[in-house]
Amino acid sequence: MQWLFTRAWGVIPGVVFTSYLDQSIIFAASAAVLWHLRSEGFVPVWLMVALALSMLANVVFLLPGRTGYLVVILVLTLAAMWALPQRWRLAAFLVIPLLTLVALWFGSPKIQARLSLVYTESQAFSVTSNPGSSAGFRLHAWKRSLQAIGEEPGKGFGVGGWTATVRRLEGPTADEVFGTGKMSNPHQEYLLWGVELGLVGLLLLPALVVALVRDFGRFAPPIARAGQSLALAMALACLFNSSLYDGLIGDYFCVLLGLLLAYGLALQNGPIRDLKPL
Repeated sequence: MQWLFTRAWGVIPGVVFTSYLDQSIIFAASAAVLWHLRSEGFVPVWLMVALALSMLANVVFLLPGRTGYLVVILVLTLAAMWALPQRWRLAAFLVIPLLTLVALWFGSPKIQARLSLVYTESQAFSVTSNPGSSAGFRLHAWKRSLQAIGEEPGKGFGVGGWTATVRRLEGPTADEVFGTGKMSNPHQEYLLWGVELGLVGLLLLPALVVALVRDFGRFAPPIARAGQSLALAMALACLFNSSLYDGLIGDYFCVLLGLLLAYGLALQNGPIRDLKPL
């Protein structure tokens, strides 16, 4: 019991499973799914709303995951946009993210500190090129990834080829920067696919997201909005992390997207309670 308490609360309060990075993204995306499916009859509406609000509060006030903050802004923007009449949605999509960012900035000192740290670390990297910080490592890994894509833009270096390629480009300091393991990643899913699959890989992931958004658009609004929020949250998370490559959060996105697609298709064939087993 003491081990469980230490694992969950001893390092970062509010982390109840996996890591704060995964949890912040998962909670923010799950809050959107719960909100849009709140009237589908799975559980009482008040419980779905309470869970969604609790997840958002956990991300905003307890967790230091900066990508999670961006996903919160995205899902709140989408929810507000869909709640407005059609003629106001474009303006809402442009204005609401700024208003939400301002509200979160002044409402959560943790967000202020973490976002300010991004600027500080990025400025330090631009001067020293030291990849020792979180932002510094990302910028350095992205630079090496672009160099690797430039070497093999057509076919890439194959699945699993990112680590060996950037280590070769890094030279003698490869162990210090990327560690000694054989399965590292650039903390950016698009560049990971680009290095391993070439320029085609850079297009495949955006194409997947577009296809998901289009497919979900064929369903009833609650399922469409839940699925589209989840797909766009994944697309945003992949800008700053290798979210599909990661075993925990990658499983989350793939499984939940599949379940929502299956649910939407099932409802097109009639109410779930009327479906007969195969």
